[in-house]
Amino acid sequence: MLDDEDENKDYMIKNSELYFNKNFSKISDDELKKASPFHLLSPDFPCTLLQHGDADTLVPFTQSTRFYEKAYQMGIDIRLDVLKGAGHSDQAFKSQQNLSEIFAFINSKLN
Repeated sequence: MLDDEDENKDYMIKNSELYFNKNFSKISDDELKKASPFHLLSPDFPCTLLQHGDADTLVPFTQSTRFYEKAYQMGIDIRLDVLKGAGHSDQAFKSQQNLSEIFAFINSKLN
């Protein structure tokens, strides 16, 4: 998420290149912002459940905390779950306990 401090631009470019096997270093800041969920937040954004492993070495934890803080300040219904010891795409996200948490969140919004 490219934010106003611009500290995550290199992170976004590096990971985009890994996923898409293209050179993104010439992408403008405006184009990066258009692709960033951080900059798509608005008061009518849907309720959101964020989950982040505290052992994630691919996506900085600050990505989730900044997103959460901005959404919360805008009055968006948002929750951030931290999965202790979980890395990026960790099996902990697929555990029965975590899936139950996800379904409980969804059901609470549907009822």
